[in-house]
Amino acid sequence: MIMFFIFPVTLLAACLCGLADAIRFRSVLKIRPVILVVLFGQIFAYMLALWMLSLDPYFDDNGTLTRIEGRQLWFWAQEIGGWFAVVLVPTLLVILFLLQRALRTIR
Repeated sequence: MIMFFIFPVTLLAACLCGLADAIRFRSVLKIRPVILVVLFGQIFAYMLALWMLSLDPYFDDNGTLTRIEGRQLWFWAQEIGGWFAVVLVPTLLVILFLLQRALRTIR
């Protein structure tokens, strides 16, 4: 249940950091790549969770197969998306680091 609270806070923090960079550099194109990776990683994790839940909206409730209602589906996706983001965002940051390092060695 903790991801229900952590996920929106980290998403809001990434949005605010991106907005601060856009104001500081006076261009949306000059936002640091790390902020963009975190922001898009969070959004992708939420979309992946929502997609997974939409494919199979049932869960086992004490031995009874119960369908997740549409209004609760968004909250479930937020919880599961938060757990996906724990794995997805650091992986994307490592990939970004490796790509930047490879580009530096090529030059």
